[in-house]
Amino acid sequence: MKNYYAVYLRKTDELVACGTSAECVKQMGLKSVDSFYCLISHVLAGYNLKYEVYKEPFNQLEGA
Repeated sequence: MKNYYAVYLRKTDELVACGTSAECVKQMGLKSVDSFYCLISHVLAGYNLKYEVYKEPFNQLEGA
């Protein structure tokens, strides 16, 4: 199942990237999807305070 992500800068609430993991990788200029998942895990664990990440299952957004 794919997820839809929205990544914001914590200090300014500026939207940095949104979409699937592959789309967010391109928008953020990261090297791989694995590096994006690593970033997400650090944000959710509280190690990275630069970003806020919101995740929704992709099928909920399609109305399925």
